[in-house]
Amino acid sequence: AVVRALPAEALLDAISQVTGMPAEFDGYPAGTRAGQVPCLPGPRRKGEPELSVRFLRQFGKPERLLSCACERSDTSTLNQALQLMTGPLMHNAVSAADNRVGKLMKSGKSTADIVEFDISPGLRLGHSLDELPEEELTLDDALEFLGGHDVGLHLDIKLPGYEDGVLEALRRHRLEDRAYVSTAFALTGRRIAARAPGCTVAIGYPRDRVGISKLRWPVPLTRAGAAALRQAMPVRVPVLLRWARANALSLHQTLCSRAAVSVAHRLGAPVLAWTANDPATVRRLVAAGVDGIVSDDPEMALETLATLLAQ
Repeated sequence: AVVRALPAEALLDAISQVTGMPAEFDGYPAGTRAGQVPCLPGPRRKGEPELSVRFLRQFGKPERLLSCACERSDTSTLNQALQLMTGPLMHNAVSAADNRVGKLMKSGKSTADIVEFDISPGLRLGHSLDELPEEELTLDDALEFLGGHDVGLHLDIKLPGYEDGVLEALRRHRLEDRAYVSTAFALTGRRIAARAPGCTVAIGYPRDRVGISKLRWPVPLTRAGAAALRQAMPVRVPVLLRWARANALSLHQTLCSRAAVSVAHRLGAPVLAWTANDPATVRRLVAAGVDGIVSDDPEMALETLATLLAQ
């Protein structure tokens, strides 16, 4: 795989989306994305150009004086690193009182109903042992912090073998009533069901046994594979729930269909769909009748749901 830096426009749009502070461009309406600006404006007669234009120029957006793609610079520079660490655009975006974090703090509540996190061996938070952050967080750290917030807890156990530790942590922080557990392993589901009969246990599907999800497959091939699995899901649902002694189902969003959700509901199991990061996927999952949606962008998901309710 070849690692490449984001183009200047994509990087600025990403910063704007994450912080909730749209970039501003003279002569363009509010909310215009950097990717919609065809070229950089010429130099001003007086004063410095706005921060957004300076940022794009520093990260290689061309003036479009030539008809050749070689005009764009993809060279990484020290100035770019400094801009991301201490530059004025980044400083303004993260320190603004009305950015995404500021609005959330002023509201006094979370934009999400449930916070989901992955639990690796050693009760460390991370998708796998190979993907742990430099500053490791433990399950106890997360439970202590979230205990003071009015949100539910979704604990995804990544491997069998430490189920007792997860349940003990929940009891230690007195959060059993606000939490449910998911896993892609039927064995872990059975252990949780046996040790905590009142706990909601969701069996996750699919489980990548050999790491093929890390490979880049052609889009037509992945779509065809997802379609075949989706058609088989209504038959698989009862088996998954029975094997894991689960009372809930956690499905990848590509496998969710009205038929599969209906089968789960007839068996008394709610369906949680993961991971929906665009409005079209959220709308499709709502149409399928799922009970919950996992998203890396809860604000987008809630805005999409609010739009659907208003229709």
